[in-house]
Amino acid sequence: MSNLSFKNGLVIILVIITIGIVLCSGCTGTDDTQTESSGQSDIPKTEETTSAQETEKTTVQTVHYTKLIEFLPTATGNWEQEEPVGLQMTEADYAWSWASKGYDQKMGGDARVDIIIQDTGGYDVGYMAGWEGFIEFDSTEASFKSTTVQGYPAWIGIDKIENTIAQYVNVDDRFIVYTLVTDGKEDYLTVFNGLMNLKGLAALG
Repeated sequence: MSNLSFKNGLVIILVIITIGIVLCSGCTGTDDTQTESSGQSDIPKTEETTSAQETEKTTVQTVHYTKLIEFLPTATGNWEQEEPVGLQMTEADYAWSWASKGYDQKMGGDARVDIIIQDTGGYDVGYMAGWEGFIEFDSTEASFKSTTVQGYPAWIGIDKIENTIAQYVNVDDRFIVYTLVTDGKEDYLTVFNGLMNLKGLAALG
């Protein structure tokens, strides 16, 4: 495995996924073939087919990032938090949003925690795109294992070289809560997991 940190690797993967989706959406063409006799498509447009086409174009209304920000933990004790950031993105066939916040340890170490909440709208975008491909493994450089957080399925990946711990929580196949601990302990995941209201997040969907 590469020694590239989870953080940098996942950012690259996210960018590649986003670019790929945008390129694919622009590559879709239509069949301009017409019948010789009438110059119209072989299949007449009816109210039913028109309605079906409109339904296909309908995208799920994702939660605005300002609302997602409300579900990011408020730092307590030995943690100093940054200002949250967010993004809302809409394409022709899908929409998704995310919000994130960083937390730095004040004393006793240089640990940092970054948390991202993504509303994928149920589509395979962002961190959800890789969810079905997750597998358990353990090596001298890294490990990946399944677990649960507040009753929701989750995965924890540990980069033993870069000293990073990444956690993915799947909330009702729509929201992904991604937590990255840098230069810290796995126990920090427990601390921040306890500050989150995942059932409240699920209710937004």
